[in-house]
Amino acid sequence: MHAYADDLRKAGARVDEYARPEINVEVSDDIYVKMLFSTVSDGMSEEILAQTERVARELDGGPRSYPTRIAKAVRLTHHEFLALEEQQQQLRRAWARFFESYDVILCPIMPTVAFPHDQSGTGPGHIAQYSRTATVDGKPVPYLNGLQWPGLVTVAHLPATALPTGRRIDGMPMGLQAVGPYLEDRTPIRFAQLAEQAFGGFASPPLD
Repeated sequence: MHAYADDLRKAGARVDEYARPEINVEVSDDIYVKMLFSTVSDGMSEEILAQTERVARELDGGPRSYPTRIAKAVRLTHHEFLALEEQQQQLRRAWARFFESYDVILCPIMPTVAFPHDQSGTGPGHIAQYSRTATVDGKPVPYLNGLQWPGLVTVAHLPATALPTGRRIDGMPMGLQAVGPYLEDRTPIRFAQLAEQAFGGFASPPLD
């Protein structure tokens, strides 16, 4: 990412690698996970809801584990969801202030580059994923950590465009997401278009 930032500077863009929105990333992630699974739980049967709670108790991964957080999310009350919406609005206002000074923010799309499909685990979709992991910096992390980067912008209703960087990690192409202000969908799309013109587009990795 730092090397890509250097490419942008050489192309004439103004880049600030220290700029950040005034948000707490952990709090933002909590809001996203709660709202996401509270929403999707609307279509879950009572059997699956109870299974979600039971598995969380059996795994006992602590308050920050996905099983625990999801088990609480699927049982949120209407009043609790309204409180979450207020927190979400605070996030959106913080992002709006950030975009008063910057056109786009660049960040990862996922915690890692593409990895082999993993269909292990049993039970409904989210429960099956509890046993899966991805490797980040040589260490296994929960599979559901893949929600963190896209969730950071999704919870604030921000448009994002995925773009290639022309770089590879262990032979796999590395991409980024360009995130723009609320309702300015054309801004990150235009940024990606200009970046492609300056640096080239996606190139397939070697088949071997």
